[in-house]
Amino acid sequence: MNRTRRFISGIASGYISILCNIAYTAASIPLALHYLTKEEFGLWALAQQIAGYLLMLDLGVSFSLNRLIADQKERVDSPAYRNWLKNGALTFACLGTLMFAMGSGFALLSPSLFAIKETLARELTIILLILTVVNSISFSTRIFAAPLWAFQRMDFANLLAALSLVTNFAVLWLCFQMGLGVYSLALAGILPCFLVPFLTYLFCKKRHYYPLSFWGGSFRSDYLKRLFSFSKDIFEISIGSHLLQTSQVVILSRICGLETAAVFAIGTKLYTLISQLIYKIVESSAPGLTEIFISGNSKLFRERLDLLVSLTLFSGFVGALCLFFFNHYFVDIWTQRAFSWPQTNDIFLALTIICTAFSRWLIGLFGIVADYRSVRHLYIIEATAFIIAAIFFAFLFEIKGVLFAAIACHAAITIPFAFFSFRKATGLAHLFRPFCIAIILLSLYMFIQTGNHFCFLSQLDRFFLFLFLTLIFIGLGVLYILPRELCRGFITKIVFFNNSLR
Repeated sequence: MNRTRRFISGIASGYISILCNIAYTAASIPLALHYLTKEEFGLWALAQQIAGYLLMLDLGVSFSLNRLIADQKERVDSPAYRNWLKNGALTFACLGTLMFAMGSGFALLSPSLFAIKETLARELTIILLILTVVNSISFSTRIFAAPLWAFQRMDFANLLAALSLVTNFAVLWLCFQMGLGVYSLALAGILPCFLVPFLTYLFCKKRHYYPLSFWGGSFRSDYLKRLFSFSKDIFEISIGSHLLQTSQVVILSRICGLETAAVFAIGTKLYTLISQLIYKIVESSAPGLTEIFISGNSKLFRERLDLLVSLTLFSGFVGALCLFFFNHYFVDIWTQRAFSWPQTNDIFLALTIICTAFSRWLIGLFGIVADYRSVRHLYIIEATAFIIAAIFFAFLFEIKGVLFAAIACHAAITIPFAFFSFRKATGLAHLFRPFCIAIILLSLYMFIQTGNHFCFLSQLDRFFLFLFLTLIFIGLGVLYILPRELCRGFITKIVFFNNSLR
């Protein structure tokens, strides 16, 4: 399987995984609400959030090990490859044990910390203990999946994630039928936590991604030192990113109330989905780019990076157009107009999509070259500035203020500093041009749509007019954002295909 096929299959399987996640959420929540009271469902949501924070004990080790193994993947039976697997296994086992100890202690303290009623206190403790055991086992067995990233088999990892969701839902439904109530939501994860590492082991073993002696190698302090030296930078970036993603709802609920926070959560669902679809391009192509970088072919590396950044920018531009055109309709239909989401909010969300599509590569490059030192503080700095600005603007403009603070901080801090480091590392300064073109085209599109130029038309006529306008701007994006070589190659294939049909 060549790099192009792996890239395409990685993206396709990633989208299948996302769609399965959406389907699982859409099906499991009504199922749970059918069998549980609102209090029990809220108890589960609280337990899930607590367990999610424990996963931050990863400390960036997973990606760090994946990247370091990639350097040795051509020599699977070499001492270095075996050493990375053995030291990685030790690290995951230690962190999994720490996760179990902390989770168990927190499970016993949670009812009093969160002032849970006595009738539900025991249930919360048991649910947290089950989740802690499941997460600890899943984390401790991550070593079996470590070679998948290095060998560019994220297609299998994504399909396995989809299978895990299907299995989880089947067990969840069975547990509800057996009358296990709120415990069903925790018990549903037990089977996937054993099934996923087992299937991963068989897959990697069959394709010789493991050395002949899986547990060969030795424990080396220098390997552990290098592993944690790289992972601490990843952890710092993850902390900043996590603060940026989770602090918005917290700020709105504290300053503007829970109802405003609920409106924000609903109004940004489509934005979250579009962002996930765009980020899959970056995630799926990173292993292939890493292989080219390790091979030392700097010319090919810059060419592929140039192409992928432009492709991601174009996808972000299309996603931003679609969000601005459709999001307010989506919120009206989904909530049956119970919530109001003005289209002016989507101005900030659409700009954020393009900016993050660009900055994702600016930051992600340094993970591919295994050196985050020049950009490791950016997200922490941005998160600090955002929280201060968001608190101030939330008092004045509520949701609009928070959205404005988010795009302003990202555009003023992360993009310029990350691009400076990116340009210094790659020399690809011209990539700022398609980014600016995408911003200009999007701004022009939003200006035309939000104006009162077409107020004499009916709502249905305006819908089809703006749909036609969206298609025109997507065409402009093809011409001015994508590289000309890619456009010429695509047009040539279309012409050749049409001629072959005659």
